[in-house]
Amino acid sequence: MKKWFIGIPILLVVFVVVGTVFLYQDDELSPGAQKWLSHKWPETSKAYYFRLGFEVSPQDDPIAEGKKIFDSMKQSEAEYLKSFEQLNFSEYTKDNQIEIPEGELFCKFYDEGCLEKVFATPASELSDLVNNNQVLLKRFKQYLQLNDYSTLTTPLIIEYIAPVKGLLAANRLSILDHIVQADTEGPEVVINNMLSEVTIIRSKMAKSDQLIHKIVTNVQIADYLQAIALLLDRYQLTLEEPIPQLTQEERSLKLSMMREYIANHHLFRQMLVKPDDDFQVPSWAMKFIFKKNISSNAAYIDFSHIASLSEQDAISFAKTYETSDFLPEKEYSIRNVVGNILLDIASPDFRSYIARFHDLDCRIKLFNELANKETDIKSSKIYSPYFEKTKHAEIQRATYNADNKTICLNGPAEDDRKLRCLRLTL
Repeated sequence: MKKWFIGIPILLVVFVVVGTVFLYQDDELSPGAQKWLSHKWPETSKAYYFRLGFEVSPQDDPIAEGKKIFDSMKQSEAEYLKSFEQLNFSEYTKDNQIEIPEGELFCKFYDEGCLEKVFATPASELSDLVNNNQVLLKRFKQYLQLNDYSTLTTPLIIEYIAPVKGLLAANRLSILDHIVQADTEGPEVVINNMLSEVTIIRSKMAKSDQLIHKIVTNVQIADYLQAIALLLDRYQLTLEEPIPQLTQEERSLKLSMMREYIANHHLFRQMLVKPDDDFQVPSWAMKFIFKKNISSNAAYIDFSHIASLSEQDAISFAKTYETSDFLPEKEYSIRNVVGNILLDIASPDFRSYIARFHDLDCRIKLFNELANKETDIKSSKIYSPYFEKTKHAEIQRATYNADNKTICLNGPAEDDRKLRCLRLTL
């Protein structure tokens, strides 16, 4: 009997030790996660420096000032990744920034009345606006010539994003300048120049490794195509060659998802060094209820799946979009209670971002049909690339709205920005 009573404490000790080791132990990072984390990003990029300094004073050099901002950011990041304290760096003084033009001529093309306002404005007024913002326009042209774009900062949840307001305003200034030049230099020359600029912006889209930057290139191209379409109609011109549909590389969000994943991985590291105040758990105890690698492996599965979705063709993506369980089912671990919570926190529905690029492809398809005046685009059978052609394909065909002179294609996602549409005439 005494031996039996002695054995109980021993078993309890063994049970506690085994349980402690089990709860404390983390998994190894998966090969896919390791590959993404070890990805070699470019170490320098004049285009990125230029983007950081795009809105600096007219007297300052965008690349030089952007490089100063970046150097300060890298120093702050290095300190942040050691202690996960506040991220501070020296930004450019806003009082010295270049003036960004605003007003009706910078309306969104998909808003009612915007295109009419832009194309009905007298050339002299457009010319004055462009001349008053020559520095911003010149920077836009300089930026287009830099083909080494890559985000150089460390991917973080609190990552600094290069400002986009100036770039989008400059994009519109460029379009307005082309509208003016169509009369003075000839529409054929101007349209060819615009198409060349679309090609350059597409190359930046393909290299984009940050989601917001990639979306900005989408907006730029969409506006250019709409403006060119109306210039073709105004001057009754056609194009000899169609512009190519978007490539898989141009549509892909893989690089963006890699950065999103790495940012989450650093967040998981932070949880063990400096846990979130909401959990009110000391760092030593956090290791029992949170596992960095288990969380990171689960996040990799989600982000790599989204990357794969972005590289699907339109038909496959449309089928996936309509399913509610588009992400792989999560495997929850009792060793990772806090990680389970973090992984369940709502993140953006990346499908809507993926859809924007297929929707832009729809606009390219409509644009090519418009540029070929041999067919009547209003009545021609233009099918949405999202659907397989069937005998009952009315929903898959383009529809023309006579009231706003716009032709549109159907797709699975909401299209508030009317990317799947093209205004044919004014």
